[in-house]
Amino acid sequence: MCNHTAFTVAPVITEIARGKASAGGPKTAKKAMNSNKLIIGKYSTLARILAEVPNIPQDQLYVSLDYSATGLAHAL
Repeated sequence: MCNHTAFTVAPVITEIARGKASAGGPKTAKKAMNSNKLIIGKYSTLARILAEVPNIPQDQLYVSLDYSATGLAHAL
């Protein structure tokens, strides 16, 4: 999707770095974000995008780094 002209990398990284689930209320969002499979999937996908997609806009790199740093801070 990142290499396709209709999508580009910006909305894909933005969607991956989204903090909360959109439906189900705060209790459901917290449970969804604590799922190990979800977290591993998001980080794996983000790492693959950063490694394979050339010319990622600088603002999207900051979004992905902020998401990663925030996740690491909560894990410690």
